[in-house]
Amino acid sequence: VVIGDPAQMSSLADDKRPAVLEKAVRTLGRCDAGQGVDKLLACLEDSRARYAIYALRRAVMELPPDAALPLLKKVPMQKVTVAKEVVRLLGELRSEAAYAALLALDSPTLHRDIRIALLRALWDHLEREPTWQLFLQAALGADWVLASRVGDIPPDRLTPDVDRKLS
Repeated sequence: VVIGDPAQMSSLADDKRPAVLEKAVRTLGRCDAGQGVDKLLACLEDSRARYAIYALRRAVMELPPDAALPLLKKVPMQKVTVAKEVVRLLGELRSEAAYAALLALDSPTLHRDIRIALLRALWDHLEREPTWQLFLQAALGADWVLASRVGDIPPDRLTPDVDRKLS
């Protein structure tokens, strides 16, 4: 067995021993050229999702945005932890298509924790007017927790114009 061999790690990601299974899943995110991504996507369907999503993060962030976005769109969004991480990743991709995917997530039925992740993901898009429409909606909404998250934008991200908008 070659340690780190993608085929071996993929097989071990199905192991019955919890420690072996978890380590294999986490290692799949470190495979070169996204070789572990397909298995990680499969792991997102079951109890391995809680650590597979963080391994997927590593793999996705090594890809160009135009390759990462289609992978993120394949991720099942039923689990809140997984969905929050996908939203964060979309914000970090910094592409037009990823930004559009972020905006498309906005919905009155969006889980509160995912909405908070969405607001946080928009910190990387403070120069865009649609971002501020979502911030204003959160700030004026009935949920004080969402409103307070708008004010959490770190000062080092604020240009003078953005600071005025936030104020």
